[in-house]
Amino acid sequence: MSSRKALTCLPLLLALSLLGCTAAPGLGASGPAGSSGSGAESGEAPALGEGVDFEDLPECEGFILDEDEDVAGSIVASCVIATAVAHNHGKMTVETDDGNGLTIFRYEPYAARVVTLDDNRLFISGDEMWFQDQIGWVRAEKDSSNPRAMMAYTITSAFRAFNDPRVAVAMLETATSWKIIDEEEIDRPDGNSKNAWRLDAEPFDFMGVHISALSLWIDNSYTTLQQEAVSSALGISTVTLNRYYDWGVEEEFIAPVG
Repeated sequence: MSSRKALTCLPLLLALSLLGCTAAPGLGASGPAGSSGSGAESGEAPALGEGVDFEDLPECEGFILDEDEDVAGSIVASCVIATAVAHNHGKMTVETDDGNGLTIFRYEPYAARVVTLDDNRLFISGDEMWFQDQIGWVRAEKDSSNPRAMMAYTITSAFRAFNDPRVAVAMLETATSWKIIDEEEIDRPDGNSKNAWRLDAEPFDFMGVHISALSLWIDNSYTTLQQEAVSSALGISTVTLNRYYDWGVEEEFIAPVG
């Protein structure tokens, strides 16, 4: 992993807690034997927000979407994360300076997902954690005598820890204030467009990374549709654009076969 791609991981964590490092060409590459190319079998897509009563989410109480309003970071963080967790399932495309990628995720049971990263992939579901390097899939093992298994454990366990929703809330609320700019029309991964409220955060620092710009686009149900971040650390600057879709679409995560 290049230093630029390593830096890209941290800003991605700021989006919705279910974000990981996913800068990769060749998303259509086949997975290992016994799994689909994505490692997940897709269900039928419901309407956005179907089955979720967002009005009853206490985290979103008092969060009024209106142009030029200032909103405390703690409210934005708690609401958008609670909404994401209520959807439970979703997908995220990523565009960075180094390439594009895809993450398929689930919050409960645990935030399992399949991640494409260059020629590598990462799979986490419950106690199952796998990493695919240039050789192939290897199961993550903390005390293994196999260096590949130990490296897989280091990568997957760090990814798992950072993608806890509580960590995401802490990161998002580090921006003390957000301004609701206006409703904007944004492009969706399916080629269509949709109106969404744009929220801009005040610049902030988190874990040694300076976030000079962070914008969220959310709909009237507080569901995040897009996020863009400009960040820098160790003399490296990167721009990351995430688009979210298939909220609430159930996925069956199938462990790889090493």
